[in-house]
Amino acid sequence: MNREDAKKVANEYNLVTSKKSHEILRAIQKDASFDNIFLPENINVEQLEKIKLLYQKKKKELEKSYKGKAYPSNLPFYLILEEKYPTFSWKILGTETNSNTATNVNIDAPRVDNRRPSLCSLLINDIRCDTDTSLHRRYPVVSRLPAPLVSSLAQLLEDIQAISPDALDMEKIVGWLEKGLQGEPLTLFSPVCPDYSVEQLKEGPILYQYTFNELGSGVGLVAKHLLKILPALSKTFKKHSLKVTIIVGVGDFEAANLSNVRKVNLTFEEFVSRLQKSRAAIQISSKAPIQTVLFTDLCGGFQGWNAYLKKFERMFTKKKYGYSNLTSEKLLSIIKARKPLYDRWYGIRSHLEDYLPMLLRQGAEYAAMGAVLKEKYKNCLILGADHAAMKPFYHVDHIHPILYLKRFYM
Repeated sequence: MNREDAKKVANEYNLVTSKKSHEILRAIQKDASFDNIFLPENINVEQLEKIKLLYQKKKKELEKSYKGKAYPSNLPFYLILEEKYPTFSWKILGTETNSNTATNVNIDAPRVDNRRPSLCSLLINDIRCDTDTSLHRRYPVVSRLPAPLVSSLAQLLEDIQAISPDALDMEKIVGWLEKGLQGEPLTLFSPVCPDYSVEQLKEGPILYQYTFNELGSGVGLVAKHLLKILPALSKTFKKHSLKVTIIVGVGDFEAANLSNVRKVNLTFEEFVSRLQKSRAAIQISSKAPIQTVLFTDLCGGFQGWNAYLKKFERMFTKKKYGYSNLTSEKLLSIIKARKPLYDRWYGIRSHLEDYLPMLLRQGAEYAAMGAVLKEKYKNCLILGADHAAMKPFYHVDHIHPILYLKRFYM
């Protein structure tokens, strides 16, 4: 926070500057009069005398416990603040040799608009700790939301094991939630992969890997993971009176890629039939209220889907990637992350560049999904349970609010 913004926050919340705080606390420590100190309008001598009495009480307690040993001069203040704020904590960094030696102390204190108030401000004011969560500190933009909702959001992100959003993602998520708080209906859309065969790995953070040997007609790996966390999402939305329709979309468009169909030894019709059964299985299995769709149904079937797909394939051929900020270097980085999966899906290639057609074909599918969702739903947040490396492709046509879950497969 720059000096001008810090001054604005200090004025808005009647905070005492660090310089003035040091002057006041020194007077308290020396048991001196406050007559010669120019006090801010929001502070009176009566308040300071009460703090002085608390300081002297804590100091006497410390003299008994430390028995002549040195301690940080501000320690009595820290002890007062520990009792006042449950979130206040401190830790001595290093040791003192005498009472006049400065000691480094790490302080974790409530913040105001992501700025830590001076000790004097904390002692005099009642700083609201509900506006000082981990999300407030990392994303100042969440201060636009009610504190209870921010608290719920912080817990939700932890419970569903979401990847920490970047600043732009969080800004979009906050904007999405603000529309819901204003009474607008919201949509949470989560695309899921077909029920390809998988095998469980024996150890490591990655639990499964796709084999692509078969295509089932039940609840696929990504959908299973999603269904586990949807009740927590639904509960949070309901708690804060947000009208959110949760939609799970099965990626039936993968049937349009003949290499996918051949990989699992099916015809196009058989492939689509199994995806229809998967959609029904997901609907029945969900413990949260959801809608399920085959994705191509959102754009008039496979003919409509192909129109979207071809549009983005033509763009990518010209190395145009819309709003995604994708570059050749970033594409190679995504290939590195996806290479183990592509090796099992399409076979091993000699060079990273050889995987580029596969990535761009799949990337065009993601871009097409993003474009369809933009046109189909007014306020739509995309919840990704697949590989987060593919997220930029959703932004080619439109920058969506997106939240991704941590990866559990390869």
